[in-house]
Amino acid sequence: MTHPFPTIAMPKTSSVAPADPTAKKGIISLMVALLAACVAFQLNASMLSPVLVVMAGELRTSEVTVGLSQTAFFTSTALFGLFLPRLSDIVGRRKILVLMVGVMVLGSILAALAPNITVLIIARMIQGISGAIVPVCLMVACAPRSRMQGNTARSWVS
Repeated sequence: MTHPFPTIAMPKTSSVAPADPTAKKGIISLMVALLAACVAFQLNASMLSPVLVVMAGELRTSEVTVGLSQTAFFTSTALFGLFLPRLSDIVGRRKILVLMVGVMVLGSILAALAPNITVLIIARMIQGISGAIVPVCLMVACAPRSRMQGNTARSWVS
């Protein structure tokens, strides 16, 4: 029995092994760190919605006003998402990622300690700066494989 479509023999792909075992460990550590950064941002973006009513009561304001903190967060995310990935090409992705995680932590502490709605909105705007963390992490994860091997991968985690 013949097949209506000819079969094409696919060339065997050879996987390039890392130069040494520490390079593989470095890549795994890098991927875990990038995933943790993305998860932290996603939690930051979505964890406020279920507690809007409680926060409005605690801050003695309306739910709509607390909802403005979400608007401030996503506006800041959109704004900084325009240029921080490009800035990471210029000054280095590691520097920008560390900066964004630091800003996220600072904004989170400020939001947790916010005595009123104004401080909360400002803190959420500060947290939104870290919104570009997802595209920058994708840029790191999708970098050419040769750049992810050897000393380059180790420099990310050391």
